[in-house]
Amino acid sequence: MDFSLLRNIISRYCAGEENWVDSRTVYIGHKEPPPGAEAYIPQRYPDNRIVSSKYTFWSFIPKNLFEQFRRIANFYFLVIFLVQLIIDTPTSPVTSGLPLFFVITVTAIKQGYEDWLRHKADCSINECPVDVVQQGKVVRTQSHKLRVRMASLGRRCTWGHKVTLLQCCNAYFC
Repeated sequence: MDFSLLRNIISRYCAGEENWVDSRTVYIGHKEPPPGAEAYIPQRYPDNRIVSSKYTFWSFIPKNLFEQFRRIANFYFLVIFLVQLIIDTPTSPVTSGLPLFFVITVTAIKQGYEDWLRHKADCSINECPVDVVQQGKVVRTQSHKLRVRMASLGRRCTWGHKVTLLQCCNAYFC
């Protein structure tokens, strides 16, 4: 029997990194590879937008319910409510379901309001004006529009987040 195919598969996928023969070429400082290169995948960088909120409009109910029932007390009362629904008990399921529903609703409203405040704070931070050098000229733009390779002279807002990619300090800006 010829086990060369099996030996090749095992050596290819089970060998250490020192036996790998794949290679790649990294072009440093170039936006595009030189002519004749096989493939070019442009790099995608994340934007400079600050997001500290937990929920979106569509994810609020599922995420909030998941977080609510991760708490052991809420999960316990949910189990008690479901047992009272399934099994005939001397007490009504409303006696455990109504307080559970009330607590979950009040907590969801509180968390929704706090997240809305975080959305507002994120929006005000993302719209903060920043001076940027583009093609030799100083241009004012919003902080969420900063991208990689943009030189920023400094920020004009007073908050603790670092949004500048390159900051030049002198007596006027600091």
